[in-house]
Amino acid sequence: MSTQHNFNFRGNGLTAVIALVAFFAVIFFLARGVFWLLSVAAPVLLVLAAIFDYKVIVNFVKWVGSIYKRDILMGIGITILSVIGYPVLFAILFGRALFSHRVKAAKKAYEQRQQGELTEFEEVRDPEPPLILQPKEQKKEAQRPSSDYDQMFD
Repeated sequence: MSTQHNFNFRGNGLTAVIALVAFFAVIFFLARGVFWLLSVAAPVLLVLAAIFDYKVIVNFVKWVGSIYKRDILMGIGITILSVIGYPVLFAILFGRALFSHRVKAAKKAYEQRQQGELTEFEEVRDPEPPLILQPKEQKKEAQRPSSDYDQMFD
C-alpha cells in the first residue's frame, strides 16, 4: 500500500504570487547594491589588475579585436556590454590578474625549492700555498713496570 503526501499551500494563489514577487524584489535590490559597490570600486580594481598582471587587460582587448575581425556585429555587441557592465568586467579582469599573479608566485616558489637558492661567493686567492704541517710524533707511552696481568695479553 502506498501513501501519497500532498503539499497544500494554505491560502489562495495570490499569496504565492506575492511571496514570489517579494523574493525577486529582494534579489533585485541585492544585485543592484552589489553592482553599485562594484561601480565605485571599478577604477581601483582596474588599476590593481594592471599592477598584478597587465597582460590580462591586453589579452582582453586583443580578444575583442579578434571578435571584430570575425564578426563586426558581435564585436559591437561585446563592446556595448563591456561599457554597460564595466564594474563586472573590471572585477572579472581583477580576479583573472590576481589568479595569474598567484600562479606565477607559486610556480616561482616551486622552482626555487627544486633548484635551491644561489649563493653569492667570492673567490679568494692565496699568494702562497698553505703550509703542510707534519704530524707530530706520538710519544711512546712510558714503560710501566710490567706485571703478570699485562703479560697475559701479549
